[in-house]
Amino acid sequence: AQVARIALDPTLRASLETADPSTIEENLDLARATTDADWLAVATPEGELLASSGAVPVAEIARARHLLEETLYYDSGDLWQYDGTLVDVGASSLFFGDLRLGVLIGGARIEKARANELATTTGDQVAFIGADGLSVADSTVDVRHASMLSSVAWGSGGGIHGG
Repeated sequence: AQVARIALDPTLRASLETADPSTIEENLDLARATTDADWLAVATPEGELLASSGAVPVAEIARARHLLEETLYYDSGDLWQYDGTLVDVGASSLFFGDLRLGVLIGGARIEKARANELATTTGDQVAFIGADGLSVADSTVDVRHASMLSSVAWGSGGGIHGG
């Protein structure tokens, strides 16, 4: 939702028309300062990085063609696992009229504070589990349960594999 809101910023869209990476990056830095995004990037619809702010996972963006293609029709998002953490990724096309100037992509690490926020909001315990096991759990998940979740071999196809 934050990426979609940033994509509507007329100043950012105008900076894309300049085709000057430093101008675009300046606008990305300003936008990132007002969100919880760890990084923001603007790429061509084909995935070529035009400008960035923060530690952008360039290789992940290059592999995310499906995400870039989806933004032609609607704002999109995904969960990526890299560097040992889960990242909430949002993507939105940047349009000027009918002309698609690029794609704004942003990511925010899912950490204990996010899990705690969700646990408080829902009244339930929250754990985020990726293919490599437990990524993060809220502070109400006791050590025994966290250890159990960490020891399970979670497969990329969903569900529990192994035991």
